[in-house]
Amino acid sequence: MAWVRDTDERAKRRGLDVVRLVAASVGFAVAGMWAQTQSSVDLNLFATLNSLGNEFLDVAKVLYALGSIWTVLVLALVLVVARHLRIAAQVALAGAAAWGVALLTNEILGDHLIAAATMHVRVGDGPTFPVANVAVVTAVALALFPFVVRPVRRALWVVVIVVMAAAMYLGAGYPSDVIGALLLGVAVTALIRMVFGSPGGAPTTSEVRDALTDLGFAVHGIAYARESIPGASVMDVDLDDAGVRVAAYGRDERDAMFAARLWHRMMYREPGRPDFATRLQHVEHVGFALVLAERAGVPAARFVRSGVGGAETAILVTTPPAGAALADVPVDRVSDGVLAALWAGVRDLHGAGVSHGNLDLLRVLVGDDGTIAFDDLAACMVTRDPYWLDRDHAAVVVATARVVGNERAIAAAKEALGDDGLAGVIPLVQPAALPTGLTHGEAHLGDALKQLRKDLAAAAGVEDVQTRKIRRLGWTDLGIAVGVLIALFFAIRSLSGVDWSSVQGEFEKATWGWAVFALILYPLVPMSWATALMGSVTATLPLVPTVLTQLACSFVGLITPDGIGGTALQIDYLHKQGVPVASGGSAMALSSGVGGIVQLTLFFGAAAITATTVTRSSSDASGSKTLIAIAVVAAILGVLLSIPKIRHTVVPAVRRALHDLWTVLRNPRKAMMLVGGNLAGNLIYPVLLGLCLLAFHQRLDFAQLVFVQVGAGMLGNVAPVPGGLGVTEAALTGLLTNFGVPAAPALAAVLVFRAITFALPPFLGFFTLRWLRAQGYA
Repeated sequence: MAWVRDTDERAKRRGLDVVRLVAASVGFAVAGMWAQTQSSVDLNLFATLNSLGNEFLDVAKVLYALGSIWTVLVLALVLVVARHLRIAAQVALAGAAAWGVALLTNEILGDHLIAAATMHVRVGDGPTFPVANVAVVTAVALALFPFVVRPVRRALWVVVIVVMAAAMYLGAGYPSDVIGALLLGVAVTALIRMVFGSPGGAPTTSEVRDALTDLGFAVHGIAYARESIPGASVMDVDLDDAGVRVAAYGRDERDAMFAARLWHRMMYREPGRPDFATRLQHVEHVGFALVLAERAGVPAARFVRSGVGGAETAILVTTPPAGAALADVPVDRVSDGVLAALWAGVRDLHGAGVSHGNLDLLRVLVGDDGTIAFDDLAACMVTRDPYWLDRDHAAVVVATARVVGNERAIAAAKEALGDDGLAGVIPLVQPAALPTGLTHGEAHLGDALKQLRKDLAAAAGVEDVQTRKIRRLGWTDLGIAVGVLIALFFAIRSLSGVDWSSVQGEFEKATWGWAVFALILYPLVPMSWATALMGSVTATLPLVPTVLTQLACSFVGLITPDGIGGTALQIDYLHKQGVPVASGGSAMALSSGVGGIVQLTLFFGAAAITATTVTRSSSDASGSKTLIAIAVVAAILGVLLSIPKIRHTVVPAVRRALHDLWTVLRNPRKAMMLVGGNLAGNLIYPVLLGLCLLAFHQRLDFAQLVFVQVGAGMLGNVAPVPGGLGVTEAALTGLLTNFGVPAAPALAAVLVFRAITFALPPFLGFFTLRWLRAQGYA
């Protein structure tokens, strides 16, 4: 088939698909809420197409049928006959999944005709969310995208648009229903690509030949090179007078570079890195760096040409340097002279204002005469910033240590950098700052780098602080977490006096948009705790890893007693960010102490407001119950504080926190982050509880929500079970009923609230903890 790209590229998974899945899922939920509001905006947009005459009916039905499940089956069969089995499987799976999810959502939500609205229902029983045919055609089109040529991709977008228009003309859905279906198709396809992977449109040899021809080269031979460059197709090309190497960047690399730079900006505080370069700008940047290196006499690849040709393929043409990769050189050939030449080459490269950025065992080439050359400057930076230069130094130290051992590698580094330069390398000897070629798949990497840091510290005459290790978590620990969640279910079922059939009825008539809104807002909670942690230390912490550390603590806290695991994880994370262990412990104590003060202030402030409101309202029948609830919670806290063990733990901690708080207030920015983060975190929970109540058609004043949630949370914190399991649920339900909320909707709201804030975060935290460990943050 001419419309299928001629490629043997292997399928691979991409981080950009995770972004697509999350964004599309959130958008789908928002569109669903929009659809349930039955807004006039929805109707006005819809009427533009739906009010057209019946002369378009037959054409519209044909177009609408392009999104049917039968079309999916026919297309899959055609692909099977054409022996494109991989494409057929993904098309069938995407179409069937989108169709099934759409019908399931239709079954739950049903039709939603806007009252008193004039409309023409020309197919089906009326508008449904989402429109199944639109979801199916979107999923099928996106499933085909990686495998087809560019004109076909454009045609597929046209098909999706006309099916969306036909759906509104036929009365199958309002704009919100159609947009929701579009986002559902995007989410389904992104999930399939995450699981199975997909080809990314890397340039083929024929496309690179066309690009070189467009740029004026006469190509006599072309083949894939043995060398690899991340994000590019590398090929060896025979020209009229010489052989060259070509790094080609196609449409996949365009998306990957954009996503990688955006993600890197969020993940790391690295000076000077360009965020949003195009493919052409990227190859021109690398070419400029190669020219600077050549002028300085640095042995590296020689720049020939850069440009765009063929099917918008950006190419970088270079003459590769001679030599064997350091990974392939026998250790007896790596003499002290070779190590000295390597450090001299790095010094000259930095003198030219260029940081290599990816100095691993494959990018350092050793000639037969012991000379050194640098290959692949695709990750280079044109900068003199000490951070990037020290990153190169750390990479060279780690790379040479893997070849010749720590002793010789450190001796060569000390000779080149001196004691001060060697000391500056130590903080960057960690996976997050090293090229992936030095860290990926390396066994016992953490232990090896730990020993290397110790040896570097000894050689430089500086003190190295030991890190506290968090044990590796496996399926056994995950099983413990699942068991805890099951225990949560049975603990709540044990609440007496609850009519569970009424609770089930509450779920059936709930307005789930409010619960979805609460779920969307939940990430603000770990962001708030992360902000508080960032305000408790003088070091500047990157936002995203700090937020993910807070999420990982929700999992670790379930499987370790008294919050020890979460505290240790955060101290270890702070140490990896350059905060000494002692300072990290003080920061944790400060953040926890300030959080406790904020909780007590909010609780007693809300109690005072609630009590005043109750006493002023003689018609409030629940006033006496409210005062009793306040008295009971205060009495329980008083009894707990009367226990010597608890009092001797809590009171000194509060005193220390007050002293530390006064100290940190002298830095307004840090004080705002510390206090503001704790305040925001403690106020978001009542907001989420209020949204869950709205889902079951109940409401409380915000002061009452603060009193209920903070009071129940404090009781749960002193309970001898992880996360206050069972105690928090019972306290929340009891306090809500004392404020006049009926028992059935109160318990239903508590179940949803705790599912969002307690059950889901540890599940996500398990995976974020694995990622943090893999990236060297913990």
